[in-house]
Amino acid sequence: EVVPRRGSSNTLITMPSAAALRAQQEKSAEFAPSNPFDGADEGLLLGTASDVVSLVASKAKLFDASREEIFPRFDEGELVLGRVLGRGGFCVVHEVKSVALNSSGPGDEHE
Repeated sequence: EVVPRRGSSNTLITMPSAAALRAQQEKSAEFAPSNPFDGADEGLLLGTASDVVSLVASKAKLFDASREEIFPRFDEGELVLGRVLGRGGFCVVHEVKSVALNSSGPGDEHE
């Protein structure tokens, strides 16, 4: 049901009645999507998500862990950085002025 009203400039304004608004709200609530995770154990959901991500990552061809291991690793203190050569969405590329390897540390196994 629409209730006609007159506006300030004598134009006809139509507004839904209170009953029509209630009916619309009830209908919207009836068809509103429910959350399938309501009441689920958060720890179980996070564990399952972690398992799925691990499984997908293990089968991905984009990243090969064995090839990643061949690249040398440096501690921040081992590199003397120079000027910025470029900037991108994921990193800043610097000139390497010198390398001063630590006598012990994570890089030892790559010598």
